[in-house]
Amino acid sequence: VLSGMNALKQVFNDEFNGVKTGVISKGFTKLFGGDSLLFVDDAGRHKYLRRLVGSAITPEAVQAAMPMLIKSATEQLDRINVVGEPVEMEKILTSYTLDVAWRVILGLDLHQDECQTFYDAV
Repeated sequence: VLSGMNALKQVFNDEFNGVKTGVISKGFTKLFGGDSLLFVDDAGRHKYLRRLVGSAITPEAVQAAMPMLIKSATEQLDRINVVGEPVEMEKILTSYTLDVAWRVILGLDLHQDECQTFYDAV
């Protein structure tokens, strides 16, 4: 458990000093999939990807995106809220990520029948 911004910064600054991200947990791989940024164990590539993502996720950008993020999250929750159906979290998380990509990052307004075409293309 971390408390305070300085402690958090220290963890991120020391991320690759003696720690491999790829060995966090087999459960994480099942949850996030093997291609997650969490599992990139090349320090240079991980740092590059983290900065690329981080530059787009400023507090202002997140605040502006909140309505779409909430809409996407609510839709995903509605999909998994079916009683008696097994939940495949990797599919749910991938779907949420792609929803955020087309809605928030690309600014597209896809209709329901166009979503699967977008998912298949990426």
